[in-house]
Amino acid sequence: MKIGWWVLMLGLSSLLMAEPAVKTAYYRSYTHEKLEDYRNAIEALIPVYQQYPSGYTLNLRLGWLYYLQHSYADSLRHYKKAIAVVPSSNEARLGYVLPLLAQKKWVEAEEVLFAILKVDAYAVTANLRLAYCLRMQKKYELAAQVSQKMLALAPTSVLFLTELAAVKVVTGQTEQAVKIYQDILILDPENSSARTYLGTLG
Repeated sequence: MKIGWWVLMLGLSSLLMAEPAVKTAYYRSYTHEKLEDYRNAIEALIPVYQQYPSGYTLNLRLGWLYYLQHSYADSLRHYKKAIAVVPSSNEARLGYVLPLLAQKKWVEAEEVLFAILKVDAYAVTANLRLAYCLRMQKKYELAAQVSQKMLALAPTSVLFLTELAAVKVVTGQTEQAVKIYQDILILDPENSSARTYLGTLG
């Protein structure tokens, strides 16, 4: 029997209505997360996880919470389970990249991000994380190309302007870096990266 995607995702809305305890667990989890109490945000969901260990939504959320808690091995484990449940899910792969980047596992993160971009070449979050990942590996030309590709579509994107400026700084292209950071401050007057860099120039 073919299982519908809604079942794989816990059938979340119907499940919450059918089982008030599940709704309460999610509510408590989100409440603890807002307080940055990630341990209890996770603990609130453990009884639900014991009932539905293959739930896509549940594993996705646990992957996120373990990432916030800096428990990267657990985060990767849950993101992998989410991907196994819905292999086409780019959101789960984007989540999977987070603990990889946090552990400076640049090569593995780069591979996952390129796989996402094969499906959606202009996915904003994937491109932004790829630009950062490449910059951290000192692949400056490639990192700049990623940011420039996205800026061709959205020239006022502060996120990609900031990434491009960072590449200009580390490659000694000071004049270009200054110009980009000045543009950033027009778009985002409180941008900390731009204010800090321009401040160092006196």
